[in-house]
Amino acid sequence: MRSQLLLILGIVAPLLVLAQSKNLSGRILENANAKAIEFAQIFIPKTAIGTISDEKGNFTLSIPDNISADSFSIFVLGYKSRTLSIVDFQSSTDKNIGLVADTYSGAEVEITAKGCQNMKVINWGTTSNTGPGLFSASLGSQVAMYFPNSKSKSGYIKKVSFFISSDGIPDTKFRVRIYYADGENAAPKSDLLVHNIVAHAEAGNEWVNIDVSSYNLEVPSDGFFVAMEWLPENSPKAEYGVGHIRGQVLCAMLESKKTDDLTWSCDFLSGNWNQHQKMKNQKNTIHPMIRAEVSICPK
Repeated sequence: MRSQLLLILGIVAPLLVLAQSKNLSGRILENANAKAIEFAQIFIPKTAIGTISDEKGNFTLSIPDNISADSFSIFVLGYKSRTLSIVDFQSSTDKNIGLVADTYSGAEVEITAKGCQNMKVINWGTTSNTGPGLFSASLGSQVAMYFPNSKSKSGYIKKVSFFISSDGIPDTKFRVRIYYADGENAAPKSDLLVHNIVAHAEAGNEWVNIDVSSYNLEVPSDGFFVAMEWLPENSPKAEYGVGHIRGQVLCAMLESKKTDDLTWSCDFLSGNWNQHQKMKNQKNTIHPMIRAEVSICPK
């Protein structure tokens, strides 16, 4: 199992490239207005080589000489993906890469579900305002909490929240991800939230609340995942190296009662999701402090 926690579980360490390499440096912009696109993923398909652009859209992708590749790809939520020739990019004097904003034709928001007159707003997940800071991760890794819809009730997602510890660098930005449970073994796979939403805490020991009510996110009948994706550290206090905390720390809740394992994690480049399993000698089930506010038809 690839995933672990800081202190108890810690996510995959960043890749160290020791061989000689060539660097591709450029900037990711929006075609329509030349606005910088922050935190885009730049990678060599089918390899473990990749990076994420900074807040100004700048990136440097290091490709080891022993990697045979003729193209690289760019992906970010809310834009159409692109694949470019490495040779053409190296020979070009223009190192700006334009992305086209994607358009989505979702249905208009329905304040009430079909056949339901009185929607009920409820919180799924913990209501606690305290917990140990256990989850820290490397660039592009994700930790997700599964919210089952056991009675297949209809409704929509209003808000998602993350409890960030004062450990580490609380004001580091992170990306909000919401997924369908449509992968192998009901793992996260397809994006339910198809917009690029970036958030951060202020001082830590606080809930960071993100309003997603305007995105028309219907609650799937088989539930959904809410995940936090670690992004490049935007704080001068960021630490690097083995054993150091990278960016912010997501708090956890420790449940002594018998509960399902609802925690999943994924590293940046493989895209492989792994469900955290409770060890035989482990007394508590560990879940990230992530919650979702949903408007549900109580029927």
